[in-house]
Amino acid sequence: MQLRLILVPWCAIMIAAASASGHQFDLDVDQAIEGQTNAFGSISDPVGDGTYRLQPRANISGDFGDIGTGRYSMTYRPSYTGYFRSDGVNGLDQAADGSASFNFTPRDRLGASAGFAEYRSIRAISQVNPDGSSDFVASSAGSTERGLAGLNYSRRLNARSNLGLSFDFQDYSYPDSNNIGNKSVGFTTSYTRALNSKFSLGGSLVARHRMFEAQPRAGGSSVTIVNVNLLGSYEISRTLKVEFEGGPTTIRTLPGRVEGLPEPVSATDTTYFMDLSLKRNFKKAKWHLRYRRNEDPSAGTSRTSVNDTVSLSMNLSPDELWRLTSGLGWSRRTTVDNVLFIDGNTGLIIPVTQDFRLDQVWVSLQATRRLDDRVRLSMRLRYQRWIENLVNGLSQPKQDNISGAITLNYEFDPYVF
Repeated sequence: MQLRLILVPWCAIMIAAASASGHQFDLDVDQAIEGQTNAFGSISDPVGDGTYRLQPRANISGDFGDIGTGRYSMTYRPSYTGYFRSDGVNGLDQAADGSASFNFTPRDRLGASAGFAEYRSIRAISQVNPDGSSDFVASSAGSTERGLAGLNYSRRLNARSNLGLSFDFQDYSYPDSNNIGNKSVGFTTSYTRALNSKFSLGGSLVARHRMFEAQPRAGGSSVTIVNVNLLGSYEISRTLKVEFEGGPTTIRTLPGRVEGLPEPVSATDTTYFMDLSLKRNFKKAKWHLRYRRNEDPSAGTSRTSVNDTVSLSMNLSPDELWRLTSGLGWSRRTTVDNVLFIDGNTGLIIPVTQDFRLDQVWVSLQATRRLDDRVRLSMRLRYQRWIENLVNGLSQPKQDNISGAITLNYEFDPYVF
């Protein structure tokens, strides 16, 4: 993928820019034994299997420029998964990311980030997103590759006001499969003002243009999204805080031209995007309730998807040795996709619009015990299920999966150089 050509030299530049004594190298290794009742997310023939996973994680971080002005961090996480029963599916997945920030004046800050991930699409059910939902791709054949890059600038206008600008690039590809990749560029500008010590208010404008790959005998489609948001946060008490971002959204879709048919007509839809969260922090416990409605980069289909997600996460640290985390949630993915059928008698291409809707729920529980300063043992149990799978309003087969894992993590001594 093209982003790998950017990420590697960018990481080298960050290291070279740092002072000779400003680097730290950290390394830790996860070893996990996991069992799943539906290891490959099948809706027709679920396969129960166990895996052994080896996942080292290497991180380099440090300062650059004058002391306190610049900071960088880079992480590489390869992961080898071996299955106990299934053949031909063992393999190596990879992920890498990096970030850097620089304060070039007391008021101005510039940041950059880049990341890359690739995994076998058949393991999508094991890829858990930050909100707790499992990853999803239209077809489990081949592999999934994801590249992200961003550049952001922020300026403190005065003691209460801040201005932000950001640009980002996304690249999703699916080698050796019928899934449809896409690339997008996005821009965000935001303004916030603290009205008092507890309440801040502002607004943002978000624009994104996503271009989908061409299909056989059909051109690629494109989607342009413009979203205007109201921003706000309010500290109800010392331990309770609510944050809000949301507003109207327009989605303009231009279908790809099908061979032998007239030029397609664009369509514009109006909806809303939102991110509403409630956080509560206690001395030994935290919980986070969140509702989010956002654009999703298609999951291998040729149209933008819209996701609605409700999630609740809880963290408890009863003492210095134990940490308990749990989460539950519900999500709905809706996609209007242009599917091409070829008439067996005439050979003509027939474009058909299909409306997809997928609802899933999940619940997870994890307990982590620190055995000593360098070793942690984790035990995790997770259940997830598709509760609705609709195509044009007609119910389709569903799937579920129960997984349990035991993970041993070892942290090596950091190396400063």
